[in-house]
Amino acid sequence: MFTNCEAITIYHQEDIVNHKPIFSRHIIQNVYWEESIGSSQSGKEMQQSDSIYVCIPAKSVTDYVPVREDILCCGIVPADLPIQEIQKSRNKHTITAVTDCRYGSPEVQHIEVSAN
Repeated sequence: MFTNCEAITIYHQEDIVNHKPIFSRHIIQNVYWEESIGSSQSGKEMQQSDSIYVCIPAKSVTDYVPVREDILCCGIVPADLPIQEIQKSRNKHTITAVTDCRYGSPEVQHIEVSAN
């Protein structure tokens, strides 16, 4: 399966302690990353309609499978970078859909992730 991205970093909210979210960090290597940048006009307003598509080959899947509302970043984000900085980053995307396609021929098994 074709890959074009060395790795992605995913942050999953595990809990909330003292009104602060606690996130676990997951790295998945060798994925396909596709970014579409667009906008739409409604009356006099312009709205961004950017979208991200990530294909994770089955052989790249780790012990963690992304879920909706996880935070997705292209590349390996340093472990010591505070989550507050990540949430302000332009490289931060929110996962909106996950489709598990790990069936059929082993060569094409993968997980599809959509984000915006």
